[in-house]
Amino acid sequence: MGLRHAVPVGLALAATGALASPALASRPATAAEKRVLVPLARRQLPHAWQPRVRFVSVRVSTKLPAFATSRALPVAGAGGEVGDTTFIYKRFAGTWRVLDYGTTRVACGQMPAVARRDLLGGRSPC
Repeated sequence: MGLRHAVPVGLALAATGALASPALASRPATAAEKRVLVPLARRQLPHAWQPRVRFVSVRVSTKLPAFATSRALPVAGAGGEVGDTTFIYKRFAGTWRVLDYGTTRVACGQMPAVARRDLLGGRSPC
């Protein structure tokens, strides 16, 4: 057996993306959570941008359930001023609020490392 089998297995894992980033333990937001989180985020955007983005990957931390994230991606034809935006949310006394938004770096000072790893995995620049 030895080392000759290690290379093909490693290549197979890399080809399938299994080595690309750590698995997230966070969970997808429920439909009820999305109905709250997405409009909160939309209201943070300039009015002209609101119809030019779609929200994907709305997730809630399983490690610290008071934290959540979402990504706003430009729709086709949105123009250059609309980009990939990460929203950071925190639940205070049962009410979700947007803490900040921007690149994934906004999470660095806004949430504990355990929630950041849970929600952003390999996308966290911190």
